[in-house]
Amino acid sequence: MLLTGGYNEQFQRVKRYLDKIKNQDRDSIEYGDDILGFFQNCWHLKDWIKNDPALPNKVRDNIEREVKNYNSLMICADLTNRSKHSELTRKIRKDAKITKMVIIAHVPALAICLNPYPKQLEPQEKGYFEHPFYIETSDGSKLDGLSIAIQAVDDWEKILSKFALK
Repeated sequence: MLLTGGYNEQFQRVKRYLDKIKNQDRDSIEYGDDILGFFQNCWHLKDWIKNDPALPNKVRDNIEREVKNYNSLMICADLTNRSKHSELTRKIRKDAKITKMVIIAHVPALAICLNPYPKQLEPQEKGYFEHPFYIETSDGSKLDGLSIAIQAVDDWEKILSKFALK
């Protein structure tokens, strides 16, 4: 796949990653990888905009400054840097870190079957998993990670609209 769609290609990727992390009913390791992938892609949208030759320099420079006004995007920046280097090695913004991911298994109720034809029975419920994860910042805030991800995409929508890029 060629990466030629400019910043909008990256924004669409960010939205696909958000959809992936909204779907928590899957393997924990894969889910953890997708969490990091979301935050990395979300933060790097700024770089795609900054390096998109189709955009005027003034717009690119203004967006570079604008992202600093959004807590969700500053959290993305810290999580991205931390995921690349294991610790923050650049300017600390919110000192955000993922502090916990919980695995919740929802198991369907057990039914005892006295039916002589058990193959004819269909399960009434299906079990599923949830993987809530939490982000902590230097001010002691403990934040729901999925809510931050959703807010980050909403904030990008606001920024792109503000600069007539949407």
